[in-house]
Amino acid sequence: LETRVHVLRDGEWVEVGSQDVVLGDLVRVEEQDPLPCDGIVVSGTVIVNESMLTGEPMPIQKFPLEDMRGAAVGQKNRAYAGTICMQSTGSFDGKAVMLCTAVGALTSKGQLVRMVLFPQSVRFKYNDQLPIIYTIMFCYAMLITVLYATLTDLGSWIVTVLQILNTIAQSMNPMLPVSMVMGQSVASKRLERKEKIACLQPGRIPVAGKISTMVFDKTGTITKDGMDFAAVIP
Repeated sequence: LETRVHVLRDGEWVEVGSQDVVLGDLVRVEEQDPLPCDGIVVSGTVIVNESMLTGEPMPIQKFPLEDMRGAAVGQKNRAYAGTICMQSTGSFDGKAVMLCTAVGALTSKGQLVRMVLFPQSVRFKYNDQLPIIYTIMFCYAMLITVLYATLTDLGSWIVTVLQILNTIAQSMNPMLPVSMVMGQSVASKRLERKEKIACLQPGRIPVAGKISTMVFDKTGTITKDGMDFAAVIP
């Protein structure tokens, strides 16, 4: 969603679209507007709502960088794209000013969206142990095949080969990986149909079924943004 922002160009404040902000621009922070980019506060103070990124409903105050000549930049100096400015005070028309350091997919919001759309592959401990199980099953199949071929009169060599292949297929079913993937896909569709839960990684469903307790560090992560007034206790 594109918004209009004021940036300093050629010594004058000009209004441009948020998509036209580039690295190094000085952006005037307006109240009640989402920040168009990641940046460092260089003048004034800003109070922002970062619940979209962190789930924390408490507003956070950002301070200007104390020394522009190589000073360390901390979280108190950084503001992030997509967060809502609740208050902006400074010397430029009464507003704070921030220096743009990242735009588009390079912002914290862009990285969050990319992580959701393209999650990292999941590796479970039992997946790493599957080669050991396959090796044991293969050795078992070969042992049964040798014993069967030695102790039983199988007739022609064609019958012997067919019996060996049948034994291996019974001990190491080639359709087992396919059935596991299909089972996870069916479980994902069932979750979405019955519980309205969309799963981006069906491979997590078998492990999630074993979870008995889940602990969240922030209630805003699973409830809603913002804070509600409850009461005043004298």
